[in-house]
Amino acid sequence: KETAQRLETAYELLKLPVNAELDAAEADKVIMTFAMLYLEGNFTKKPADIAMLRTYYAQDYADWREVEDWFHEIEKRYLKSSAGTAEKYKMPALLKVVDEIGKHFGEFNDRECKNLKDTFYLMEDTRMAGRVSLSDFYKKSLHSHWKFNEKADYLRQLGALDESDPTTPRVIGPNYLGARTNCLEASSLYAVCCRNECED
Repeated sequence: KETAQRLETAYELLKLPVNAELDAAEADKVIMTFAMLYLEGNFTKKPADIAMLRTYYAQDYADWREVEDWFHEIEKRYLKSSAGTAEKYKMPALLKVVDEIGKHFGEFNDRECKNLKDTFYLMEDTRMAGRVSLSDFYKKSLHSHWKFNEKADYLRQLGALDESDPTTPRVIGPNYLGARTNCLEASSLYAVCCRNECED
Protein backbone atom coordinates (compact mmCIF):
# COMPACT_ATOMS: atom_id res chain seq x y z
CA LYS A 1 0.00 0.00 0.00
CA GLU A 2 2.79 2.41 0.89
CA THR A 3 4.55 1.70 -2.42
CA ALA A 4 1.32 2.39 -4.33
CA GLN A 5 0.90 5.71 -2.51
CA ARG A 6 4.46 6.65 -3.34
CA LEU A 7 3.95 5.75 -6.99
CA GLU A 8 0.83 7.94 -7.01
CA THR A 9 2.98 10.77 -5.67
CA ALA A 10 5.35 10.36 -8.63
CA TYR A 11 2.35 10.59 -11.00
CA GLU A 12 1.10 13.72 -9.21
CA LEU A 13 4.50 15.40 -9.33
CA LEU A 14 4.62 14.82 -13.07
CA LYS A 15 0.99 16.03 -13.37
CA LEU A 16 -0.16 12.73 -14.87
CA PRO A 17 -3.55 11.19 -14.04
CA VAL A 18 -3.14 7.87 -12.21
CA ASN A 19 -5.45 6.12 -14.70
CA ALA A 20 -3.42 7.31 -17.70
CA GLU A 21 -2.04 4.90 -20.30
CA LEU A 22 1.60 5.85 -20.62
CA ASP A 23 4.00 5.31 -23.48
CA ALA A 24 7.47 3.92 -22.71
CA ALA A 25 9.09 7.37 -22.25
CA GLU A 26 6.36 8.54 -19.85
CA ALA A 27 6.52 5.28 -17.89
CA ASP A 28 10.28 5.69 -17.58
CA LYS A 29 9.85 9.26 -16.35
CA VAL A 30 7.44 8.08 -13.62
CA ILE A 31 9.76 5.27 -12.51
CA MET A 32 12.86 7.49 -12.45
CA THR A 33 10.95 10.12 -10.47
CA PHE A 34 9.97 7.36 -8.03
CA ALA A 35 13.68 6.34 -7.94
CA MET A 36 14.86 9.84 -7.00
CA LEU A 37 12.23 10.17 -4.30
CA TYR A 38 13.07 6.68 -3.01
CA LEU A 39 16.73 7.63 -2.67
CA GLU A 40 15.76 10.88 -0.99
CA GLY A 41 13.61 8.94 1.48
CA ASN A 42 11.19 11.82 0.98
CA PHE A 43 7.81 11.73 -0.73
CA THR A 44 6.67 15.24 0.16
CA LYS A 45 8.15 17.11 -2.79
CA LYS A 46 6.23 19.59 -4.93
CA PRO A 47 6.11 19.51 -8.77
CA ALA A 48 8.48 22.50 -8.85
CA ASP A 49 11.15 20.44 -7.04
CA ILE A 50 11.43 17.82 -9.79
CA ALA A 51 13.71 19.83 -12.11
CA MET A 52 15.99 20.66 -9.18
CA LEU A 53 16.13 16.98 -8.14
CA ARG A 54 16.98 15.90 -11.70
CA THR A 55 19.80 18.45 -11.83
CA TYR A 56 21.13 17.33 -8.45
CA TYR A 57 21.20 13.65 -9.39
CA ALA A 58 22.65 14.25 -12.87
CA GLN A 59 25.40 16.61 -11.70
CA ASP A 60 26.20 15.90 -8.05
CA TYR A 61 25.32 12.27 -7.41
CA ALA A 62 28.51 10.49 -8.48
CA ASP A 63 26.97 7.09 -9.23
CA TRP A 64 23.69 8.29 -10.72
CA ARG A 65 24.39 6.62 -14.09
CA GLU A 66 24.89 3.30 -12.31
CA VAL A 67 21.68 3.85 -10.30
CA GLU A 68 19.76 4.66 -13.49
CA ASP A 69 21.10 1.53 -15.19
CA TRP A 70 20.02 -0.63 -12.26
CA PHE A 71 16.50 0.84 -12.19
CA HIS A 72 16.23 0.53 -15.99
CA GLU A 73 17.25 -3.12 -15.80
CA ILE A 74 14.29 -3.90 -13.54
CA GLU A 75 12.01 -1.61 -15.54
CA LYS A 76 12.78 -3.40 -18.82
CA ARG A 77 12.35 -6.83 -17.27
CA TYR A 78 8.88 -6.12 -15.86
CA LEU A 79 7.40 -3.65 -18.33
CA LYS A 80 8.24 -5.84 -21.31
CA SER A 81 6.45 -8.79 -19.73
CA SER A 82 3.33 -6.74 -18.99
CA ALA A 83 3.27 -4.63 -22.14
CA GLY A 84 1.45 -6.93 -24.51
CA THR A 85 1.57 -5.49 -28.00
CA ALA A 86 0.14 -2.03 -27.32
CA GLU A 87 3.29 -0.59 -25.68
CA LYS A 88 1.07 1.37 -23.31
CA TYR A 89 1.45 1.02 -19.57
CA LYS A 90 -1.11 1.47 -16.83
CA MET A 91 -0.36 2.00 -13.18
CA PRO A 92 -0.54 -1.71 -12.15
CA ALA A 93 2.33 -2.50 -14.56
CA LEU A 94 4.45 0.29 -13.05
CA LEU A 95 3.52 -0.88 -9.56
CA LYS A 96 5.11 -4.27 -10.35
CA VAL A 97 8.32 -2.48 -11.28
CA VAL A 98 8.51 -0.36 -8.14
CA ASP A 99 7.58 -3.37 -5.96
CA GLU A 100 10.57 -5.23 -7.42
CA ILE A 101 12.80 -2.20 -6.85
CA GLY A 102 11.85 -2.30 -3.16
CA LYS A 103 12.42 -6.05 -2.90
CA HIS A 104 15.86 -6.01 -4.52
CA PHE A 105 17.18 -2.63 -3.44
CA GLY A 106 19.29 -4.26 -0.71
CA GLU A 107 21.43 -5.88 -3.41
CA PHE A 108 22.02 -2.55 -5.11
CA ASN A 109 22.55 -0.86 -1.75
CA ASP A 110 25.53 -3.14 -1.11
CA ARG A 111 27.25 -1.42 -4.05
CA GLU A 112 26.35 2.00 -2.67
CA CYS A 113 27.72 0.98 0.74
CA LYS A 114 30.99 -0.07 -0.85
CA ASN A 115 31.21 3.34 -2.54
CA LEU A 116 30.52 5.09 0.78
CA LYS A 117 33.22 3.03 2.52
CA ASP A 118 35.74 3.58 -0.28
CA THR A 119 35.07 7.34 -0.21
CA PHE A 120 35.42 7.43 3.58
CA TYR A 121 38.63 5.41 3.72
CA LEU A 122 40.29 7.44 0.94
CA MET A 123 40.43 10.19 3.59
CA GLU A 124 41.89 7.86 6.23
CA ASP A 125 44.41 9.45 8.59
CA THR A 126 47.78 7.81 7.91
CA ARG A 127 48.66 8.09 11.60
CA MET A 128 45.52 6.38 12.85
CA ALA A 129 43.93 3.45 10.99
CA GLY A 130 40.18 3.47 10.50
CA ARG A 131 39.84 7.13 11.39
CA VAL A 132 39.37 10.35 9.42
CA SER A 133 40.09 13.81 10.79
CA LEU A 134 36.88 15.76 11.38
CA SER A 135 38.08 18.64 9.19
CA ASP A 136 38.78 16.28 6.23
CA PHE A 137 35.39 14.64 6.82
CA TYR A 138 33.59 17.99 6.45
CA LYS A 139 35.74 19.10 3.49
CA LYS A 140 34.83 15.94 1.57
CA SER A 141 31.11 16.84 1.74
CA LEU A 142 31.84 19.70 -0.67
CA HIS A 143 33.10 17.28 -3.35
CA SER A 144 30.94 14.19 -2.95
CA HIS A 145 27.29 13.18 -3.07
CA TRP A 146 27.85 11.68 0.39
CA LYS A 147 26.80 14.35 2.87
CA PHE A 148 29.45 13.88 5.62
CA ASN A 149 27.83 16.75 7.52
CA GLU A 150 26.90 15.26 10.90
CA LYS A 151 27.67 17.59 13.80
CA ALA A 152 30.37 16.67 16.33
CA ASP A 153 27.77 16.30 19.12
CA TYR A 154 25.84 13.78 17.05
CA LEU A 155 28.99 11.83 16.10
CA ARG A 156 29.87 11.78 19.81
CA GLN A 157 26.45 10.28 20.65
CA LEU A 158 27.01 7.60 18.00
CA GLY A 159 30.34 6.72 19.56
CA ALA A 160 31.89 7.71 16.23
CA LEU A 161 34.10 10.59 17.43
CA ASP A 162 37.61 9.93 18.72
CA GLU A 163 38.70 12.89 20.85
CA SER A 164 41.79 11.28 22.38
CA ASP A 165 43.71 14.16 20.74
CA PRO A 166 41.51 17.22 21.46
CA THR A 167 43.33 19.27 18.80
CA THR A 168 42.42 16.81 16.02
CA PRO A 169 39.10 15.03 16.60
CA ARG A 170 38.63 12.06 14.26
CA VAL A 171 35.63 10.16 12.92
CA ILE A 172 35.75 6.41 13.68
CA GLY A 173 35.05 4.52 10.45
CA PRO A 174 33.12 1.38 11.52
CA ASN A 175 30.96 3.27 14.05
CA TYR A 176 30.09 5.99 11.55
CA LEU A 177 29.50 3.72 8.55
CA GLY A 178 27.16 1.46 10.51
CA ALA A 179 25.07 4.38 11.82
CA ARG A 180 21.37 4.81 11.10
CA THR A 181 22.05 8.07 9.23
CA ASN A 182 23.62 5.99 6.46
CA CYS A 183 20.48 3.88 6.08
CA LEU A 184 17.87 4.55 3.43
CA GLU A 185 14.43 5.00 5.01
CA ALA A 186 12.74 2.74 2.48
CA SER A 187 9.37 2.82 4.24
CA SER A 188 7.78 3.64 7.57
CA LEU A 189 8.37 -0.02 8.55
CA TYR A 190 11.99 -0.61 7.60
CA ALA A 191 15.26 0.96 6.50
CA VAL A 192 17.90 -0.42 4.13
CA CYS A 193 21.28 -0.24 5.88
CA CYS A 194 24.85 -1.16 5.06
CA ARG A 195 25.68 -4.71 6.14
CA ASN A 196 28.07 -5.21 9.00
CA GLU A 197 30.73 -7.24 7.22
CA CYS A 198 31.91 -8.71 10.54
CA GLU A 199 28.54 -10.48 10.77
CA ASP A 200 28.74 -12.11 7.31
